Amino acid sequence: MKINLKNDSTYRDFYVVDVNYVPDYDCNSVLLRHRSTGLEVLHLVNDDEENLFSFLFRTPVYDSKGLPHMIEHSVLCGSEKYPTKEPFNVLATTSVKTFVNACTWNDFTGYPASSIVEKDYFNMMDVYADACFFPLLKESTFRQEGHRFEIEKDGSLSVQGVVYNEMKANVTNFYRCYSEEMSKAIHPYPGEKHNSGGDPLEIINSTYEEFCQFHNTNYRPSNCLVFLYGNIPTEKQLDYLADNLIPRLENKFGKLSLTEEQLKSKKSLVPEKYTDYYCKAHPFVKGNFRGKGLSTGVNGNVVSVNWSVGKEGMDQYYLFEYLLGEDSSPLNKLLKESKLGEDIAPMAGSHNANLDGIFSIGLKGVQAENEKKVIDFITEAVKKIAEAPVDMDDVYTAVNKIDFNIRQEYRNMGAPYSFTIMEKCAVAWKYGMDPRERLTPITSFEEVKKNLKEDPEYTNKLIKKYLAENSEFATFVLEPSDDYIPNREKIEKDYIEKNQKTMDLKALKKINDELHEYQEKEETPEELACIPHLEVSDLTGKRNLGVTKIEKIKNHQGDDILLFKNIENTKGIVYFDILFPTDELDKEFYPYLSRLAEVAVDLGWNGLKWDEAFRVDLKDIPNLYASIVVGEVNPSEKAEAFVKENKELDFTGRTWFRFTMNILADKMETAFEKLAVIINTIDFKDKDHLATMFKENISNRKQNFVNSSLNYALKRLASGASASGALQEVLWGITGYENTVNLTEDKAEDCLKLFEKMYNQIKKGGALVHYVTDEKTAINLDPVIEKFVKDARIMPLCKSKHAVVEDFAPFIIQKTDDKVETLKIDSQVGYATMQFPSSRYGTREFMAEDVFVTWFAGHVLWDKIRIVNGAYGAGMFIDSSISSTYFYSYRDPRPENSIQTVIDALEDFIKDGITQEEVDTSILNIYGDMTCPMISRDKGNESFNRTLYAQTNEQLEESLEYLKTMKAEDVTAAARRILENLKKRKELLIIQMNGKGSGNLLKVTV
Repeated sequence: MKINLKNDSTYRDFYVVDVNYVPDYDCNSVLLRHRSTGLEVLHLVNDDEENLFSFLFRTPVYDSKGLPHMIEHSVLCGSEKYPTKEPFNVLATTSVKTFVNACTWNDFTGYPASSIVEKDYFNMMDVYADACFFPLLKESTFRQEGHRFEIEKDGSLSVQGVVYNEMKANVTNFYRCYSEEMSKAIHPYPGEKHNSGGDPLEIINSTYEEFCQFHNTNYRPSNCLVFLYGNIPTEKQLDYLADNLIPRLENKFGKLSLTEEQLKSKKSLVPEKYTDYYCKAHPFVKGNFRGKGLSTGVNGNVVSVNWSVGKEGMDQYYLFEYLLGEDSSPLNKLLKESKLGEDIAPMAGSHNANLDGIFSIGLKGVQAENEKKVIDFITEAVKKIAEAPVDMDDVYTAVNKIDFNIRQEYRNMGAPYSFTIMEKCAVAWKYGMDPRERLTPITSFEEVKKNLKEDPEYTNKLIKKYLAENSEFATFVLEPSDDYIPNREKIEKDYIEKNQKTMDLKALKKINDELHEYQEKEETPEELACIPHLEVSDLTGKRNLGVTKIEKIKNHQGDDILLFKNIENTKGIVYFDILFPTDELDKEFYPYLSRLAEVAVDLGWNGLKWDEAFRVDLKDIPNLYASIVVGEVNPSEKAEAFVKENKELDFTGRTWFRFTMNILADKMETAFEKLAVIINTIDFKDKDHLATMFKENISNRKQNFVNSSLNYALKRLASGASASGALQEVLWGITGYENTVNLTEDKAEDCLKLFEKMYNQIKKGGALVHYVTDEKTAINLDPVIEKFVKDARIMPLCKSKHAVVEDFAPFIIQKTDDKVETLKIDSQVGYATMQFPSSRYGTREFMAEDVFVTWFAGHVLWDKIRIVNGAYGAGMFIDSSISSTYFYSYRDPRPENSIQTVIDALEDFIKDGITQEEVDTSILNIYGDMTCPMISRDKGNESFNRTLYAQTNEQLEESLEYLKTMKAEDVTAAARRILENLKKRKELLIIQMNGKGSGNLLKVTV
């Protein structure tokens, strides 16, 4: 998309510093600086209709009190133009945004949002701009979001606060502790030494005065970059800023007198008080360091060697992929074969810390007596590899993987791809660089590839330069401690007891009562009307849905094999799946099915051991993995009609064992030849490697259990709702977890025989194939796939055998008829979850329940569970495939109370009902989710998955029409149905070890 602004021109007092083309992201860019405020603007201009903005601020930290994090939460709790309790939540629940958030990084903070509707985009920009520069920052907000004392029913004190409770959950992961403790010890950069999110034991020492001062110091236009991305013209965005923001900034902050050099510099302007922090290299800290972390699920220490490697670059990215990127990579393989630890340590490879980068290599699961052996092994191994001849298969594999990764677009945690680009710009900008400096991954890697081609010693030289001959390194050991959580709890307890003796509880009660009264106050529609939003009548667009074509190709016997095709703009990337139905699999094998998928492409094939197979055959396949696909056809008229229409093809509603291969188009012929060999010759003989994978898997599952327990709980709740729900519990729920941790190393040999039998049964069921690629690539791809189907000797699909709940119920562990289950975890916060029936998908009743659940979660639950109870979050959603509604609270200090809070709030709601204005806000919110753009890969895969489970485009369009015509009486009736359905609920509470559980007490192996 063309930019009309010219270099060295001025538009609305914004000086045009530079206009240029960014080839790696196929967009034009314009960098501007406002003359009187110093506000910097970068717009990446292209044809993307999903426009994103972000206000970015440098927020340096000198302690771990969490002030940047508290400010990030609090500026969105009311501002001059929008003095409501929660403008952010109102915006999030009344806009048609495709993304809205606020994020605290180590040393900068961002406020990004995106939309495909221009009016909505500028509405959000207005709210965010006012929040950032003109927040109210009341003391009550500091107490709500940061920390405060609460008086419990027995008269004792507790510490509460949204950020406080959120960060408590951070210490429940040993490897997150490793990351933070290692950074504190060896990083020279203040932003790495301190936790910008906050350590709860330091958060309690922060004051309201510090809180306000932090904002006053850092949230200034001269310390702000406005990042813009998309197809809204630059001039229109500058007009908005000039008309609505700049005069107020000048009035509050005064006018700057920028020199010509400052005005015209392509480098960002770093305020003088920040230059030492951001713009100077900090001396690397050498030495041997130790730390302690949570012991839950951990079997040994983390031991690492960490080199100072200067400014991060693509040569370091290549070095990581060459040495460690695959299990078969030279250093990765040596480390695992050493048997000195369980797996590669987290944070392996290069990571940026200001102007100094760190390259980290280590092992986890190291016994204390092996610590020095690991350090010596690593330092000697890099020297050995540096002197050894380079294996060109390893080089080729690393290069191909990087080529793929830097070209692939993706959405991460719901954020558009532009969010990732924004992060790259923010990192360069905060250091005083041109914010576009890091937007050259493809160009920079071409230089690395050129060096590899011209200099056979290039890889060896990199290893010597950064590692083998680099004396600037430090070692770090993190050991698990059973006292880690108790010691933290004791510090908190002592802090509370000290204050209990001196605190005026009457005065505290009065302050808290005022806060609670404010928190529980329901704002009127008139009060909320200040937040700008669209009207339902503004919603004219349709869903941008993918279209899956079903064709047939011939196998080696002349039989028809189903080919599903999605043509999308993948820019020369092929996303390919081959799916085998699991109908031929004996039911008693299902508990092992996901384990088979996890190891299938890691066992070796065609007579090659796993490491040699990786090196020889996966050079052209940067992404190859196996997985299980589970779903269910929701009984609706349109779904049933689709199933009937495709009855002869017999692909709907089945469970699949899937191989996925993602490749660059120019590698397709070789890649598909190799995939055919892999599928037909997987080797089930290497018990030692399987034992190693079992050991690694058990370690990872145990360590991540606490942080993943919400997902386990939701799977558990679905186990009685449908066959697919029961199977998901067996595969990935608490049952699946227990099945995984019980597959110990000594069972590897027996499992190989079991896996081989399972795999052969699965392959007997035939297969179908699917791809997502662009139109140009598809022309050449079709004959390659037909050859692949013949080479792989793919057979037509067997007749389906649809399962029922009872097929999988015998495999669910600790099964009970109790409506309530409790799981105790070693954590300072917990979760509350419940599940109950919903109306059938494809009906107006279903959509009315979806509208109610969206409104209830975004308003009532936000107020009652997040703001009042202090949980980090709470939500409700409907799983349309199994007609179930779910509630959950997240990082909840009082999960035992949350379900009753939901029931009470629902009963209160029904007394009053809902207004049409409130219904309309939920319509806008759901519409934004339903029309959110998808990247090409996801759009194609989503369309294919819907096809497998008979969810048609016509159904989705009909749901959109139901949504836009939803009335208050429909939603009130939906709330009554939900309250009635709550009588059929199942609950699963995840609580602290010392909490009081009820119902069936689950036991897990952690």
